[in-house]
Amino acid sequence: MDFFDLHTHSFYSDGFLSPEDLIKKAKTFGFKKISLTDHNTIKGVDQAIDFGKKYGVQVIPGVEIYTHYKEFHLHILGYNFDYNNKDLLKTLSNLQKEKISSLKKLIALLKEKKWEINEKEIFSSPSSYPGIGIVASTLLKGKNFERVKKEVKIRPGQIFGISDLISFYYQSYFSLCPEAEISSEQAIELIHQAKGKAVLAHPGQQLSRKHWFIVKELKEKGLDGLEAISGHHSWEKQDYWQRIAKEFNLFITAGSDYHGDLPKQWGLPINTLWQYFRFSLERFKDMPL
Repeated sequence: MDFFDLHTHSFYSDGFLSPEDLIKKAKTFGFKKISLTDHNTIKGVDQAIDFGKKYGVQVIPGVEIYTHYKEFHLHILGYNFDYNNKDLLKTLSNLQKEKISSLKKLIALLKEKKWEINEKEIFSSPSSYPGIGIVASTLLKGKNFERVKKEVKIRPGQIFGISDLISFYYQSYFSLCPEAEISSEQAIELIHQAKGKAVLAHPGQQLSRKHWFIVKELKEKGLDGLEAISGHHSWEKQDYWQRIAKEFNLFITAGSDYHGDLPKQWGLPINTLWQYFRFSLERFKDMPL
């Protein structure tokens, strides 16, 4: 069977791997087709396509746009669009500037609170839409981490990673740096203007079962597909959102939301999402894109 993954990230947003390393790793896991869907940027798409040709992996142009609809924060995936579309590029550029501005406010606050932060180092990364993880990682090093261990009261032998740190300090610091968003309707329209398809990412992460009507409303606004098979979904959620997709005549996509592996030094039996996610694809035969 030819495996595929339509939701991955590189270091051009908040992933850990370059497009080339992502493609190479995908090939070792047997993926024949992937989409690079970085947050609010398509900077790595050209590279991913070129390296895909080099390593024999088909790469679908993709992007994951942060959006809002009513009180919900939703992620809209775009696929197979013209990635030179001027309106799309302009909107993504504005979102990137907004995020960097809020990230600088976060850094200023951390400096004010006497954390050791090297702003130049943070912004030397390749990312055009850096996540808060790039700042959080600096708090897991040196004197910063010694302070973290005292404030968090980390137990001896406890594994403590970036997501744990962000959760602990979210209200104190990281809430100051929200994601830059546009409306869900605008994202769908932009993707369609660029001749692409719009898909709601991992609905079970942002919506509960009782909010099924949000999918119906977005369908009426042009939504094309639903990422019902997701690394964020339990089997129960995959079952439910597949049925919702069928009910509203949306095509179903599968995506792991791969960002990178867990550190090998943690010694965990499963340290990459792809080891888990492939089981979800064993009987997924229809490929909509």
